[in-house]
Amino acid sequence: VTATLGADGRRGERELQAGVDALPPLPEAQFGGQGETERVTERERVTERGRDSQREGQRETEAAAMNVVLAVKQYVSKMIEESGPGMKVLLMDKETTSIVSMVYTQSEILQKEVYLFERIDSANRETMKHLKAICFLRPTRINVELLMRELRRPKYGQFFIYFSNVISKTDIRDLAESDEHEVVSEVQEFYGDFIAVSPHVFSFNLTGCYEGWNWNFPALGRCTEGLTAVLLSLKKCPMIRYQVSSDMAKRLASSV
Repeated sequence: VTATLGADGRRGERELQAGVDALPPLPEAQFGGQGETERVTERERVTERGRDSQREGQRETEAAAMNVVLAVKQYVSKMIEESGPGMKVLLMDKETTSIVSMVYTQSEILQKEVYLFERIDSANRETMKHLKAICFLRPTRINVELLMRELRRPKYGQFFIYFSNVISKTDIRDLAESDEHEVVSEVQEFYGDFIAVSPHVFSFNLTGCYEGWNWNFPALGRCTEGLTAVLLSLKKCPMIRYQVSSDMAKRLASSV
């Protein structure tokens, strides 16, 4: 434009600019304003969907963190994995047999190279040195004594021992002294000391827990151990509330 204005170009430029400034503004739609608004709205919708997905993921994570079936399944899977490859036998007691059978079918366990299921109190077990024994037992004195007898005359090549709750140092020492053939590869505590009925329901399979208005002492001990195991397996530190007029509730809360 300046070239066509010749010597008076600067004045022409100023006049041209003044004319452009004086023009009325074009409607917003001609500059793509509506399209931009639509893009912003779509971006907001995508962002909101992302937030919804994140909230749903958080809810699923929280639900999984309180899933007692998943907690026990993870314990059993870890026991089997830690024993390494090879054929295995799962050696249990009466209660842990119920605990495992509630979360795993026999066919699922077979897929993990566990080909035999035995009870620790069974007297007719055959010697199979080619098998690794995964022992999942409650830490009772009876089970400890049965395991001591097993270690003195082992029927399997290796033993991976897992207790479903806290075991005393005295019992650990007794087991160590019984391992004359050095067949024990591992001893751990896995807190699967309850029957997982559904993801948010568990049981200790107890009857006759009270006498009159007082606890049956063995039942109180079992409930305390079971509730402690649930909390440890879920990695939760609870705030305990109980009915103040109930002595049984107070004793259980104090024990936990």
